[in-house]
Formats: sequence, structure tokens, C-alpha cells
Amino acid sequence: MNRREFLERSTLFGIGIFAGINFGCEKKEIKEIIKEFVDLNLNLQKLENIIMTETLSNYYLNYSLINLKNEINKNHNLNNIIKPIRDNLIDLTLEKANKFYKKNPKKIKILTDKEHFKTQNKLNKNQEKIQNIKANYLLNPKEYEEYSEYLNEQNNKFNSMINLINKSKYDLMNYNLFLTLKNIAPDINFIKEASDDSGIPIEDIIALAHIESSGREFAVSRHGCINRFQINPRFLEKIYEETTYQNNQLSNYIKQITKPEEFLKNLVKNSKLNIAVGINYFKHLRKNLDHNEALVAYNFGIPGLNNLKKDIRDKIRNPYKISKADLNVSAIEYYAKFNNARKGIKELKNYLS
Repeated sequence: MNRREFLERSTLFGIGIFAGINFGCEKKEIKEIIKEFVDLNLNLQKLENIIMTETLSNYYLNYSLINLKNEINKNHNLNNIIKPIRDNLIDLTLEKANKFYKKNPKKIKILTDKEHFKTQNKLNKNQEKIQNIKANYLLNPKEYEEYSEYLNEQNNKFNSMINLINKSKYDLMNYNLFLTLKNIAPDINFIKEASDDSGIPIEDIIALAHIESSGREFAVSRHGCINRFQINPRFLEKIYEETTYQNNQLSNYIKQITKPEEFLKNLVKNSKLNIAVGINYFKHLRKNLDHNEALVAYNFGIPGLNNLKKDIRDKIRNPYKISKADLNVSAIEYYAKFNNARKGIKELKNYLS
């Protein structure tokens, strides 16, 4: 990919134009939003999104940009600002997850709607704080001197960006996908490597993160499932076994990062571990089940899958049999959401490429 192509792709999507737009707004407002964006200097959040765009558009990792991002993330002053916020996110997530850890299902009280909303609202606000810190952390031009030509051409792309946005066919679902992509951008290089190692297409992995948590690094369900891939703390012993027996790098990574007795704490603290476990568990299920059934089992569990009526399970295996009325069945609705998200990611990859 040459520099011009890189700029065209990154300015359109990766630097967050679409991700920041409410598609119900007027064209005048869109122009004002983009003008404000173009006038900004390169910041850490934009850099993460550029890397994510490059990965999606070419299925390629730009290690020069990744190394630049990693060096910035080592900045002592930046870490001093972000660390207390992350610590608060970790503590709150662990507090809720521990209520479900290794407990008899009959004795577990799921979070009420009010408690769940309050918890997730706190988590979201703190995650937004980190995003805002990154958005306000301007890079020294010397740090990205090699890529300065990309950025210097942004103003020249202003009119073409307006035309592309006005012609956009993306709907609300795809707008939500953009938000998910923005949430996973900090770890996109690890997700790409995990995709290669597991053999699971990256669009399947992103679609799973999308329907499970909207890609949020910190998320707690009413049942205590945690973070991007919504790992269930009640079954950690079994999940550890099923994600570490496989002969792949992800299994080795999980065993290197955590011991079984520290599994819950590390799943919350280490975003990459949560990704590795989610993907390897999905791989385990796909290894032993029809791929569509494996998806349903990821969310409902093997017992939940086995309890489905025969005709429902048959429709999950053969989606062409699914009717509109079937979408009222939660297992089929879950499959449909995943399939729509996967199609959206594929369309986006094709559009960027």
C-alpha cells in the first residue's frame, strides 16, 4: 500500500470520522464535525484507530506504527494519569465478578436492572475518561515524522471525505460496529495475531466481541460475565482447562500469563488475556460442534444448547430455514445478531480494501 492509499483509508475510517458521527445529523453539522477533526493534530487515540484501519483494510500489521504506539504507552506521565482510572475499573469489575465466582447457581442472585445499569454506567464513564485522555495526548511531530506526509495531506482530502460520507450507505447497525471497532482498537494487533493462531476469521472474532460487549474492555453482565468476551466467573476452572489444552500459541500464552488460582483477577486486569481466553474457548467449541451451534453454546452454554427444541437447533445448523417469526427465540436472535455483525465487518473490510 502506498502513502496516498494509506491516507485515504485512514482518514475516512481509522481516524474516527464515522465513529464520531450521529447519522441523523444534518449535512451542515457533519461538515462542522469533520472540519473540527481535520484541524486537530495527531493524538494517541487517532494512532490506535489508524492501526486498526490498516489491519482491517489489508489484514496487515504495520509494526512501525505499533512500535510507535507501544513507546507512547510507556510514557511515565501518561501512565500516571491513566493508571488510577484503570485501577478503579479493575476493582469495580472484580467486586461484581466475585459475587458469582465458584458459587452454586442456585445461591446466586443476578444483578438487578438498577444495579447492572449503575455498574455499567460507572465502567463506561471511566472508559470514556481514558479515551478522552488519549484523544488529548498529542504526539510530538518528531515521533511520527516518517508518516507526516499522510497527515499533511488531510486538508486536501476534505472535500473527498465530505462526498464519501454523503454517499455512505451505512445504517445504525454499522454505526454501532464503528463504536465497537473504536473500543477494540487498542488491542487490534493482538486480536489479529490471535485470529491467525486460532484459524478463526477476524470478522468472526470482532462480531463476537460486538454482540457480547460492544468491544468494551470493561463490561459486567447481570450474570457477572466479564469484559470484552464476557467470560463467566462461575465456570473458570473448566474454561481454564478448555483453553489451555490446545496445541497453539494462545494456550501457551494463557498458561504463561496466569495460574488457575489467579485466573479471575488476571482476566479482569489483562485485556489480552480476556481476548486469548475468549477466542480459544470459541475455538474449543467450534472444534467439537457445528460452527453455528458453537456460537450459541458460547453464550448459552452446552446445557443451554442441548435444551433447545430439535426444530430450533436444526434452524441454527441450517440458517436458510430461519423465518422472521423465529427471531423471537433468543438463541436464533443471538445467531442473527452475530451474522449481521459479521456481514457488516466483511462489507467494511471490502469497502476499505
